[in-house]
Amino acid sequence: MGSRFFEIVRAGLTVAGRDGLSAVSMRAVAAEVGFTTMALYRHLPSKEALLDGMVGALLGELDLPDATDPWPGRLRKIALELLALGRRYPTVMPLLLTRPYVAPEAVRVVRVMYGILEDAGVAEAELYRVERLISTHLLGYCVSVANQAFWAADPDTLAVESVPVAAPDPSATGDRWRDELERNLVSLGQLIMAERRS
Repeated sequence: MGSRFFEIVRAGLTVAGRDGLSAVSMRAVAAEVGFTTMALYRHLPSKEALLDGMVGALLGELDLPDATDPWPGRLRKIALELLALGRRYPTVMPLLLTRPYVAPEAVRVVRVMYGILEDAGVAEAELYRVERLISTHLLGYCVSVANQAFWAADPDTLAVESVPVAAPDPSATGDRWRDELERNLVSLGQLIMAERRS
């Protein structure tokens, strides 16, 4: 891919970060980089290619774990990297749940996940299903934290008549969500071990 492609993808991330994912269009991105819309098509064939490139750019920012580290530590590193990524790109993160992983950077992350699960002893026949299960949880959790979708209080303490209050910004209250993610990783590790036994 040429440097113009990456410039255009970064412009897509800028538009999405500023105005939301729904604002990403070939016209808006062309304006961001100073192209005409038609000129943009010389570098990208479609909006879908732009979105796939944005997925790759996001996942390309992850500092992936060393393949020689024990699998629980590698899973933890990816989880914490995703949490940090969501905090950098809260309005763009949902894209990771809605696009196929076709960019090279995205494929690389999936392969790292496969390696983690293989090293954990998950059978090859179950590898792809378990990867989807774990990755979907991690992505959904990180997207929800980034967009402050979780309630500040536990549901059983809320009055039915009241409107739930969104969780406060984690930076203002310590890192409750990172602590919860660490606990989730323990549960995910147990799930992975159960898959290995079965």
